[in-house]
Amino acid sequence: VWASDSREKRSSGRSTPFRVPYPSTNLQMAPTVKALSFACALGLSAVHGSPDDAAALVQASIHGRATALAEQPGSTWSEAIGDLVNAAVQEQQEAKATGAAELHFEGAQGAQDPEPEKPPIWHGMQFEREIVQEEPGSTGYLSFDHGCTKRDEHGDNYCEFPHGDSLRMRFQYNLARPINGGYWVFQGIPKLQGVGAFLRNGIEKKKQILSSRLEDLSIECPICGGVCEPMVFGKQRSIKLPDCPLPAGQNVTMVDLSINLPSGLLLPLIKMQMRANLVVTRQEGEESNTVSESKMIFAMGRIYHGLPLMM
Repeated sequence: VWASDSREKRSSGRSTPFRVPYPSTNLQMAPTVKALSFACALGLSAVHGSPDDAAALVQASIHGRATALAEQPGSTWSEAIGDLVNAAVQEQQEAKATGAAELHFEGAQGAQDPEPEKPPIWHGMQFEREIVQEEPGSTGYLSFDHGCTKRDEHGDNYCEFPHGDSLRMRFQYNLARPINGGYWVFQGIPKLQGVGAFLRNGIEKKKQILSSRLEDLSIECPICGGVCEPMVFGKQRSIKLPDCPLPAGQNVTMVDLSINLPSGLLLPLIKMQMRANLVVTRQEGEESNTVSESKMIFAMGRIYHGLPLMM
């Protein structure tokens, strides 16, 4: 529950390390009554031989925070992130409810997270992208207001954001030719990792016991004109589209929005990753041409310990 800041407070000739709630973006934030109460309740559940009660407490905390985010009016992207977290929590709960007695499969006792965690430890979201194809003369630029370590002609890349962070994302484009009609298609494959995946794969007796595939995410919308209402993890969302036609030879901001990431003391227990493709096409009569194609990876887990090359 706690992480120590490496800085020390010197008083009366003695060194006392700062103690901060974990995870937290404020290294000098004082312990909260809520954090202490939760730690005590979790500890008592374990001491008195009630691991199921402790697990239920963990799941309820995460599920409540994700549900609050998903139901919060505002950004479609924030709602989608909340839905993704909720889907992972639900899968973990269902796996535990149906397979708690079936975890004695081969290799179960030796399965554990291979990476030891030492304080200070941070968890959150990671993002990486790669441009596969781009129409000659057309450019796109994706930017975040913070959190990214690299930048190229296509914008920011290799980004990390702690749980509970608020960020601003912008996407600008400059087309070689105007687009009067077309489509963009987003396809993602989310996978639950860690304990949740361990439970699911234990039931199904799969070899990859620390990774479990969730329901695929597929969104297809017109590139401009009107409103698109795709189904995202079983919920219908509304995305306002820019007016047609999309002009050429101009720097146009297509996306400019604020995103609020899920927060919660125990959200680090959820580990997941989603590999995705985004393809934008121009439709001219019966002919369809690719304007851009990119690959992306979204991950939820430990951050600030060296961003891996995930592509």
